[in-house]
Amino acid sequence: MSQGKHIVIVHGYGSAPGRNWFPWLKAELERRGFSADVLQLPDAAAPCLDAWLDCIASHVRDSGCKTFFVAHSLGCISLLGALHRLEVGSRFGGMVLVSGFSRPVEGLRELDAFANQEIDFARLAAMSGRTVVIAAGDDPVVPAAATEELAAKLHAEFILCEHGGHFMDSDGFKEWPFLLARIEEVLSSSRCRSGT
Repeated sequence: MSQGKHIVIVHGYGSAPGRNWFPWLKAELERRGFSADVLQLPDAAAPCLDAWLDCIASHVRDSGCKTFFVAHSLGCISLLGALHRLEVGSRFGGMVLVSGFSRPVEGLRELDAFANQEIDFARLAAMSGRTVVIAAGDDPVVPAAATEELAAKLHAEFILCEHGGHFMDSDGFKEWPFLLARIEEVLSSSRCRSGT
């Protein structure tokens, strides 16, 4: 039962709604009766922090306990930056973050502005229902240790997959049943109780 739950999917650096596992995930969620959107972030090949936060913020401002988020790579810290703008006391249903980071990543210094945002991770943890963070031990883009640090800051469940790379279509991830199963767990076990 979807119970009116809505999932917002946030892509990463150089990506788009039609890439990786995003179209498949949207279709699978909708097939199960949920509503889902994959955001189109501006200038994904040369992302600007303010433009990305503004775009995401326009989709999260009306969040409540029936709204959930899935983000990949740069989309994770961008999503968190936008959620940080919500009013104190705001709540949302939960999150699944894939290959995210919260500190500068070697080889991606052009994204330092995203990683250096001032974010109250503890407040975000309190705002969210269940949060799951996923990394791959063989990720060549974002070290698994950086993703694990992000999970710790959010007091989130951390899942380390031995293999998976950066979980992109080039790594063989046009479909990802494991991720869908984790999302379904979050959707069914959210601790969010604001009544919205």
